[in-house]
Amino acid sequence: MRGAWPALEFHRFSQEHIGFREARLGFGVPYVPLMRGEIVVDSSSAAIRVLGRANFIFFGFIAFFLGAGGASGALAAVLLLGIFVAVQGVRFGHVVRQLRELPDVAS
Repeated sequence: MRGAWPALEFHRFSQEHIGFREARLGFGVPYVPLMRGEIVVDSSSAAIRVLGRANFIFFGFIAFFLGAGGASGALAAVLLLGIFVAVQGVRFGHVVRQLRELPDVAS
């Protein structure tokens, strides 16, 4: 998954659970990862689920905008949340498509 977004790092917690998140930027720029998730493999039903996990630091930013800016802060919070949801949707879609491309994973 190369492109404008940071690469995703994967960590296997068990045979059934694989966590992933955006990698840290390597050149010292502070960055709060938006992407966190989990791939859950249910071998009994041959199902694979991709679950999103919230990064609560991001919701702190939204609360700040809501509390500090009145109406304009509320608008900024809504726009920020919309961007967050759109980015997450696209990136999680990439994870699902890559899983479907694996030879031993059913569609």
